[in-house]
Amino acid sequence: MLRLCWKKVIRDLLSDKTRTILVIMAMVIGVTGVGAVLNARAILNREMDVNYMCTNPASATLWVEGLDDETVRKVKSMPGILDAEAGRTIVGRVRSGDGDEKEIDMFVVENFSDMRIDKFEPEDGKWPPEKGDILVERAAMRVIYAQIGDKLDIKLPGGSYTEFKLAGTVHAPALPPAWMENKVFAFITPETIQQLGGDSGFNELKIVVSEGRMDNTNIQSVTNKLKDWLEQNGKNVWRIKIPEPGKHPHAAQMETLLFLLGAFGIIALVLSSAIVANMISALLSQQIRQIGMMKAVGAKSGQITAIYLSFAIILGIAATALAVPVAVLAGRAYASFNAGMLNFQIFSDRIPLWAYLSQIAVGLLLPLFAAVYSIVKGSRITVREALQDYGVALKNKKPNALDSISSRISVLSRPFLLSIRNTFRKRADCYSPLGCSPLEELCLLLP
Repeated sequence: MLRLCWKKVIRDLLSDKTRTILVIMAMVIGVTGVGAVLNARAILNREMDVNYMCTNPASATLWVEGLDDETVRKVKSMPGILDAEAGRTIVGRVRSGDGDEKEIDMFVVENFSDMRIDKFEPEDGKWPPEKGDILVERAAMRVIYAQIGDKLDIKLPGGSYTEFKLAGTVHAPALPPAWMENKVFAFITPETIQQLGGDSGFNELKIVVSEGRMDNTNIQSVTNKLKDWLEQNGKNVWRIKIPEPGKHPHAAQMETLLFLLGAFGIIALVLSSAIVANMISALLSQQIRQIGMMKAVGAKSGQITAIYLSFAIILGIAATALAVPVAVLAGRAYASFNAGMLNFQIFSDRIPLWAYLSQIAVGLLLPLFAAVYSIVKGSRITVREALQDYGVALKNKKPNALDSISSRISVLSRPFLLSIRNTFRKRADCYSPLGCSPLEELCLLLP
């Protein structure tokens, strides 16, 4: 008996190969769209956090007037603070290779050989830079339109242009992408900022807490205590910045890109579900009398349901087997593209097990959920109703004006005229013994 059931399922699949292939491809598109987003999200969330944490990001930054080396040394030894480092950011203007002026943020680094907080790595060119040299973050090279070894004209507000050498590039994944900010990020020595006419002193105190690095409440508590201590010792703290612990500054942009891609994937999934539901409903409508004959020889509703659910499961297995590998390739490709846009490196494109299981579950359950309504309804039909089946009747058989006009047109083909008539005709009630499918019932509600 079981062999006969499987024989029927396979025969139904092969009876209309074109329809079966189209349904499987529709499901492949839907599962691939959702799977690609899941895979890309799994890779990007992990790798962005890894890149960001490798820089040893500051738990908090305090802008302090009169910051000196002695104060930094004392801060390092304070309870709750693991490390502290001084820095400075100078904002100026730079002439790009195309002649335009761009904003430039120059980060003054005291010792390029001993960076401990907000670290970055040399990419190309000279390392460490000398006096008069400037290192540019690699993503800013397409903003500044220059090459390593070129001369850059830079000035501070109210000053005149001074020529500096672009000595090399670095990779600083903790910074936002330069193309997104439309500005240049660069790194210089204290001697270089003096040559530019700026103050070589430091006014930024970066700290890393010793415990609870991902606890924003703990970071705020330690920072507030440090602020009080600095002010008690005659230092004016005029600004405090506490970033979200462990989160890249532009993680929200990545989520937006993934959301847009995911929306298209979900739309494709919903449309493929409608196609599967329509196909199963059409198959059941064609086989009403077969269902009646099976019931007449003793088949139960549960057995008939199992036969047609097996039909849907085979479709799901075929679609999943094709969709998952494609989703893996698409997810990795999109993750690599996104990483390039957001200026971080993918160390591993490994996809976690939960992502694979989610895609398999979607691929297998999609046809079941789409078809279960029609299958259960069809399996409950009585023998008398099934054997008396005469197809689908329409309540209103009176031809409308469009039918009359189209019947007189001989230039266009009959299939084309039929499609036009079906598009604009008024939907009528469905009198199939199985009733209408959910998709057909939705159509009946349309004007």
